[in-house]
Parts: sequence; C-alpha cells; structure tokens
Amino acid sequence: MATPIVIALLATIWSGDQPDLALRLECRTPHEIRFELRNDGTVDTAVVAGVAIGDGPYFTVEGLELFARTPAGSQIVYRFRPYRYPVAVRGTAGQWLEPIPVHGTFRMTALSADFVGNGERPDVFPSGATLTLRWTIPAPRPERMKPFFWSGTLTSNTCAPKAAR
Repeated sequence: MATPIVIALLATIWSGDQPDLALRLECRTPHEIRFELRNDGTVDTAVVAGVAIGDGPYFTVEGLELFARTPAGSQIVYRFRPYRYPVAVRGTAGQWLEPIPVHGTFRMTALSADFVGNGERPDVFPSGATLTLRWTIPAPRPERMKPFFWSGTLTSNTCAPKAAR
C-alpha cells in the first residue's frame, strides 16, 4: 500500500507546532471500506468532522469523497451520503467537533451504498477499480477556535476492493 499523502495543511497551532494528520483507507470487502484519521504529530488537535443534528441525534460526516479509478482509466466520484442521514433538519445543527490527541485515531466503516455517484448508490464498489478517499475538513466556528483545530484536505492511500463472490 502507498503511504497517505497530505495535500494541504492549513492550520497554525498556538505553540508553533503542527499536527501531522493522515487519512488511511482499507478495502475490507467488495461493499465495505474502513478509513481512519490519525494524528502522528506532537500536538493534540481536533477537526470539524461534520454536522451534529439535534433532532436525531445524528452526526453527519461532511466533505468526504471517494474516487474509483477503473482499469480503463475512467474515474467515478462518489459523495458520502448514507440513507440514514435526514433529508431535512427539524432541530438544531452545529459543528461536530472530534478531538484527535497525539497518536489518537478517529476510525469509521462505510458501505458502498453509503456513497452516491452518477446518481446511483452502488451495491458493491466497482470491480477492478482502485479507491482513494478525500476528506475536506472545514475550519471551526467561531474563528477564535482556529488555533486549536486542523482544517484542510487530506487524500488517502489507494486500495482495491476484494472481488465479489
């Protein structure tokens, strides 16, 4: 497996140190992936992982995209949008803040049907494709919290889904 690539690091930490975040992707089955956001740095940090919706409660991951490159070279872009996410919000919505201390990890499993691409939800990831995950993490609100949070875009390593049986 290739090592994760950090595309952009936009945070400035008050101590002058910066967290070293990496997004890692694992293809587990033809219809399941696992990804993790790990802090390999020397300072604690936190990220805005998405939106916390008060009428659920739901925690919705935002800014997550999956790229499937076929052996022929074409690419399908999928947006993370599970069925269980609400269509409308009846209560409050705020930022979901996830702390990631030094050597800490946020880990999550997702199914192929949790993604939407070309207007469809796949039953399995495309056969023979290599997958890459990109997570764009916004800066926190209010602005005064920025020194303690990481924001930017991370791109994972690639993996190939196992063949369906």
